[in-house]
Amino acid sequence: MDSSGQPLVAIIVPAYNRGSYLAATWAACLAQDYEPLEVIAVDDGSSDDTGAIMHDYATRDRRLRTFSYPVNQGQCVARNVGLGLAKSTLVKFLDSDDLLYTNTIRAQVKLLIEHGADVAVSGFSEF
Repeated sequence: MDSSGQPLVAIIVPAYNRGSYLAATWAACLAQDYEPLEVIAVDDGSSDDTGAIMHDYATRDRRLRTFSYPVNQGQCVARNVGLGLAKSTLVKFLDSDDLLYTNTIRAQVKLLIEHGADVAVSGFSEF
């Protein structure tokens, strides 16, 4: 929890050859109307510009941390690495080609706290 009493939330984004999607995914993560927030991006051995894009974003926003594998290990390994790097007890896994509504994290944290729940699930929209 930070000084506001809100729990830190980690959004973990494994990425493999998703350079064309990452800007939109991370912009949606970093636009959340909830703080404190950390976004952990794990490049799983990409051969495209995924690593360069991750590095660029991480230099512009302190909430984004990155980790890169030289060889693809698979999405499960990348998620577990992100989980190991998280400083928070609340975690949201997000695929590298997904977006979030601006209020997603705030709404899910509110529900977790109000109901004493361990997991929050939400619907999705396809476009």
